[in-house]
Amino acid sequence: MMQENLIDVPEGMIRMLEKLATVIELVSDLKRHREEMRKISEGVEKLRVVAEDDVLEKILNWISPLGPQKRHQDISSQRLNDTGTWFLKKEEYLTWFNGDNVEEKRFNPVLACCGIPGAGKSVMSSLVVDTLLAASCPLAYVYCDYRDDEKQTAINMLGSLLKQILSMHLNQISNELLDSLHERRKKGSLDLETGMQSLKSALKRFTKFYICVDALDECKDDERRLFLRSLSRIVDSPESSVQIFVTGRSNMQPVVEKNFPVLPCAVKHQEICSTPTGNGRQSRFDGRFFQTGDCE
Repeated sequence: MMQENLIDVPEGMIRMLEKLATVIELVSDLKRHREEMRKISEGVEKLRVVAEDDVLEKILNWISPLGPQKRHQDISSQRLNDTGTWFLKKEEYLTWFNGDNVEEKRFNPVLACCGIPGAGKSVMSSLVVDTLLAASCPLAYVYCDYRDDEKQTAINMLGSLLKQILSMHLNQISNELLDSLHERRKKGSLDLETGMQSLKSALKRFTKFYICVDALDECKDDERRLFLRSLSRIVDSPESSVQIFVTGRSNMQPVVEKNFPVLPCAVKHQEICSTPTGNGRQSRFDGRFFQTGDCE
């Protein structure tokens, strides 16, 4: 009968094997716990997102009751194909849109279209808004309407602009701003100064941002004055990246010029004549457009 050969294993090696087994068991436990932690983390993240969505919705509803999207859709849907495309080719519009001569500090960020009632100013606004949206430009807009003058306050119009930025560009907004708005909501209504500063803070996150305001004349005098003064403070700030397009009746021209005296140069006017098309519509805007402080 063959005798078995027995090998004595050093006691130190046995202890090392025992430790290795322990380590393997710990690694296995760690993997299991890590997977559990991942699932817990995912659950917490989902709860956070739900909570933030709830908070954001409350903030948006609190900021402003105005929603210009429906008004825009109504006007845009009535616009004929190719209506106003000539305007998009005008030098004044292209200069405003592209931000020409910024490096020379000669560029004026405010472009206004003024004309008689029924000239097609709101149609022009809808065209500019749609063009900017199609180009994926950061944008917020307001359609003034005399039928909604009770809600159409300066703070609600500023709030509407801020509301659009928060809802469309949340990833650009700092947590500090959201937290401050959340805390401010607990104290009551949004005031004009807080609204202006919050809008200004949100706009700092963009290298270029467009604001369109239609039918300034349909806003109450006092509210329009406060609204334009707030926008002027934002535009005048050194870090401003805002470019504003405004429409209104002819009597709004001096109002716009007064609030946006960006450059100390004469206002440049260009008459734009209407062209009847035979079907009762006009193919061109009947009025004038200008840039405040437009240098010759």
